[in-house]
Amino acid sequence: MSTFSLYIHVPFCAKKCPYCDFTTFAVRTVPEEEYCRSLQRELQLYSEDPRFQGRRIRSIFWGGGTPSLLSGDTVSKIHNLAQKLFGYVSPDIEITLESNPIHLVPNSISRLAEAGVNRLSIGAQSLQPRILSLLGRDHCADDIRNAVFYAVGKGIDNINLDLIFSVPDQTPEELGQDLQEFTELPITHISTYNLTIERGTPFYQAVANGVFHKLSEDVERSLYEIILQTLPSRGYAHYEVSNFAKPGHECAHNLQYWSRQDYLGIGVGAHSFHRTSRLRWANSASLKEYHSRLQGSSFPEAWREELSSSEEFSETVMLGLRTRNGLDIRSIEDYFNLNDFTKLNGLLTSLIEARLIRTEDDIVRLTDSGFACADSVISEIVSLQNQDSR
Repeated sequence: MSTFSLYIHVPFCAKKCPYCDFTTFAVRTVPEEEYCRSLQRELQLYSEDPRFQGRRIRSIFWGGGTPSLLSGDTVSKIHNLAQKLFGYVSPDIEITLESNPIHLVPNSISRLAEAGVNRLSIGAQSLQPRILSLLGRDHCADDIRNAVFYAVGKGIDNINLDLIFSVPDQTPEELGQDLQEFTELPITHISTYNLTIERGTPFYQAVANGVFHKLSEDVERSLYEIILQTLPSRGYAHYEVSNFAKPGHECAHNLQYWSRQDYLGIGVGAHSFHRTSRLRWANSASLKEYHSRLQGSSFPEAWREELSSSEEFSETVMLGLRTRNGLDIRSIEDYFNLNDFTKLNGLLTSLIEARLIRTEDDIVRLTDSGFACADSVISEIVSLQNQDSR
């Protein structure tokens, strides 16, 4: 059975966080009905597209923005239409909704559960008042704890908490306290994100003006190593660079991304990927244009690209090495018809000696030390093979 994953982007927020560079809009009132109609039109168009026609949905992920600003009725309408047009692989597919903890009160959680949501990804970021204030968050630690217990009480017990680390002046003790308190909650998954200072954000301007300073790479690495040491010891297996889960609770939707399976993104600025045609595309980031194109029964694409073999190789290496499943060297060699592995094998040997990777049955995996500098290890492998293929 041919399947794909569905991503639904909700760009609306009550306010924009100072570190965020995603496609989001701060609004006082969410134009919910209009946005729902456009999402429905987009689903209808894709149900008639040969790339997705007749295929089943494997997982659904509501991202943003702040999807928890939407009502349970709107979420239910989209789920019902998606199931009608495509069908689900099984009745209990993973359906995740990103949430602000202040929106997760008993009534709203009940409505989301009735709409089919069975996994919540809560933007906690931290339980420390200083860090929450610095990050511009509008919730407190008790809001996070209450949201988790409310959700479990309403039957949604598959819960991820987002944790941001490497914030300005963060100490190992602050991070350790967050990790301890996170793991004392009844949650199944923790996503850890190293704070990045993106151009065009208030944080970028603050760093440029010397208001605060970005932590050094050595300090960032030491904080990440604390995470690597702590979470597995508390029962959360490290299965991807940034992600930790209790057994059987890995994020099915993200595993689709990392294994380069097809996914369809709908909504403003959403991205999609179709493996067979090597196509990747993204919707317009303009809310006005998004609505206008769909009102005219046209796809709201802003751009599309066909990946070259070299780009496919780079992407496969990067995504494969990000996970504990690792990278199968033989399957990569066969797929890309790459014969000259002499230099690559030499590099792999040196990375093994440096204890950054390990190999078993032609599977290459990063060690914990390798995960701590994953970007540079992956870059070395990709750049060397690109040289060999020229």
